[in-house]
Amino acid sequence: MTQTYADWTKLEGRELLPGLVSWAGTGSALQFVKTQLAPGTEFAPHSHPQEQFMAVLSGTFECIVDGTTIRSGPGGVFYFASNQPHGGRVVGDEPVVVMEAFHPVRRDYAPETLRADHDSPE
Repeated sequence: MTQTYADWTKLEGRELLPGLVSWAGTGSALQFVKTQLAPGTEFAPHSHPQEQFMAVLSGTFECIVDGTTIRSGPGGVFYFASNQPHGGRVVGDEPVVVMEAFHPVRRDYAPETLRADHDSPE
């Protein structure tokens, strides 16, 4: 059965790492994720095969991409190509909330809080 709607304000997110809680909507080839990062949360540079967009909705996030540090507040949008190393950290005492899109889907973000049941391409 396909689920076409979820109210993330009424659902408990999934803690993927200490200080990082996510809510994910997953289709057959696209994933949409809301992530809340606690103050002090840091990510070492990492990469994954998925393309990723990340939009900062609140707080201040500092991202390191290709050796360049970019600090962003609400309205900033980052793009990471497939296998492009990137890392970052929350700046200040305010949590950061971001919306992310991944293609193809990141299965490590499952179980999802919103899922469209489709046959996934191999």
